[in-house]
Amino acid sequence: MGSDPCYSSRGYGGAPTLVIPLLIFIATLILILWRPRGIREAWFAAAGAIAMLLAGAVDGGDVRDLAVETAPVLVFLAGMLVVGYAADRAGVFVWLARHTARLSGGSGRRLFVGLYAVGVVVTVWFSLDTTAVILTPIVYSLVQALGLPPLPFVLATTYVANTASLLLPVSNLTNLIVWNRFHIPFWGFAAAMALPALAAIAVNLLLFLWLFRHDIPSRFPVDALDSTAEAAAASDPAARASAQRLLAECLIILVLLLAGIAAAPFFGWELWQVAVAGAVVLAVHGAIRGYVHPRELAGGISWDLMPFVFSLFLVLRGVGNSGLTEVFSSVLADEGAGGSFWGLLVIAATTALGSNLINNLPMVLVAADSLTAPVASGQVSLASVYAALLGTNLGPNLTVIGSLATMLALSIIGSKGMRVSGVQYLKVGAVTVPLLLLGSVLGLWLALRG
Repeated sequence: MGSDPCYSSRGYGGAPTLVIPLLIFIATLILILWRPRGIREAWFAAAGAIAMLLAGAVDGGDVRDLAVETAPVLVFLAGMLVVGYAADRAGVFVWLARHTARLSGGSGRRLFVGLYAVGVVVTVWFSLDTTAVILTPIVYSLVQALGLPPLPFVLATTYVANTASLLLPVSNLTNLIVWNRFHIPFWGFAAAMALPALAAIAVNLLLFLWLFRHDIPSRFPVDALDSTAEAAAASDPAARASAQRLLAECLIILVLLLAGIAAAPFFGWELWQVAVAGAVVLAVHGAIRGYVHPRELAGGISWDLMPFVFSLFLVLRGVGNSGLTEVFSSVLADEGAGGSFWGLLVIAATTALGSNLINNLPMVLVAADSLTAPVASGQVSLASVYAALLGTNLGPNLTVIGSLATMLALSIIGSKGMRVSGVQYLKVGAVTVPLLLLGSVLGLWLALRG
């Protein structure tokens, strides 16, 4: 019994050690997705982590090791949350959306493509959470003001948050976890994921243009935007000029920050250092210019995301200590050993399915734990890791519970009066996700062959 991967030396009176940690994990996950009484996810994740400690599935050494491993990722995440919040308060994302609408010249199709492109840029550099939580409601308000049907535009923005999150380590927390765990060079990650990311972005756009061809109007009036701007300028020209100067200053800081992230690998800078520096500069600039207030900074940012992620790490570590990752790693290792197109597709499809069953963040943690030993031993290459990311990033487009970003975006839109049902979302996902996976896996396979 001791040699069985489903058992471990951490016993419970001779019972299989996988049972109790697995029950804790399932209960934690159900509560996180259900959120009874509106309690935030972090509390349930923390309760699950404490239960793992009490059950003996993890110990102080696991907590210490995870703290060391995840600290750079969580500090970077905290810095970028401040950056995204300050940029939003300065009007950067509203300006991007309205500027895109003006550039479209009244063409509904060009507006759709333009807003999709804005979503790509915001997701790649600011992460999918910024797109889901900040950009999606802005796009919704914009198309409502223009009298356009909101569904195609809202779904495009929600989808692109997941679809465009493949390219850089900073684009998605799942990427950061894998990048940090496997010590992948920043631009090496980008080089490997460039072709899969471009394929997914292009396939997604083309599919949506076809699926919503009858819903996206050929023309729309841009007068509403112009008249609003003219009214604002006429009411207080000085305030408008001040807002434009503030926006320009904020854009300069953001460009320097993004350049710093891009240049960090060449100068030996840690990404978290660049993110924290950018956050401090924007927070100070915002305080001086009056668009960021300390109280709002403390209460307007989801700081509980950091303890939520760490607690979830600990819960998954408890499951991993009990043998589940060993079982899962044998499946991934067998499929990824040859690096064939079919093997990569199976890995991507498996993690995509898992993302919709247990959410993509737990799924990427399971995949990372499962692939660590096979990659370290040379049994499989990093291609399997990249394929797993394709599944955890693109797979959540299938259902509304696939990723927290999707759930947050749809919840915010729902509070504004637009409801997207799970069935409605699944109908779109059933068409798009298989093709997204096929296109991105093909891109990955071709990139690795080259």
